[in-house]
Amino acid sequence: MKKQLLILSAIIGIFFFNSCKEEDDNTDLKPVSKSINFQNIKNYVGDSFSRVNGYILIKGYKQIEYSETNYENNLIHNYVYLSKDSVKYIKLQTFNNIVFACEYHYGDMYVINTNVDNVFSEYKNLSNEANNLFSGYNYTGFLDEDSYSNHQDLIYVFDSVKYDMNWCDEKWEENNIRKAKVSYFNEDYFLPVPPYPINHVAVEYWDYSFSPYINFKSLANEDRPFINLHHK
Repeated sequence: MKKQLLILSAIIGIFFFNSCKEEDDNTDLKPVSKSINFQNIKNYVGDSFSRVNGYILIKGYKQIEYSETNYENNLIHNYVYLSKDSVKYIKLQTFNNIVFACEYHYGDMYVINTNVDNVFSEYKNLSNEANNLFSGYNYTGFLDEDSYSNHQDLIYVFDSVKYDMNWCDEKWEENNIRKAKVSYFNEDYFLPVPPYPINHVAVEYWDYSFSPYINFKSLANEDRPFINLHHK
């Protein structure tokens, strides 16, 4: 009888151990969010390239371009990632394996984006989030040729003229070292890969303290763009 009880206890123990193991394994199978918000972009900057590269790839993006630039004998690495649906892409700039600038673009990369309301919604979500994240930074905003000193006033006008305006641009700066920017435009702009489409949102965040530009003497007086935009 004792022998039977011992065997039964051993079987129950094995079953309980396997059940716990399966439960533990399942806790690691968490769904990965494919969306990008401004908090993601901000978190990428200052992190290592290897980690950020992993975060982006696991969201379903693929790397489509790599290039190098040189600033005063300092090598800067540039990476471009495109989403599977070709609607979004991310660009990173790194120095010494640390990301110092990140861009996120929303809008169909290869055909005209006809769903402009989705683009407007993306712009408002990202600009409202940026205004909360960077509330302590200096703010400047432009909508076509008009300037704005606060985010709320610009968004109020944005909602009333969005179907008729050409472009909108908001920027938050801290000591000219850290910069956040959200832009919308419906004109033809181009990048080497891929081209900017019509009806497009661009989000950018820099922290020059991680870059070789930090020692650039005229940095405080120059608004250095992350990329050069050329109007067609």
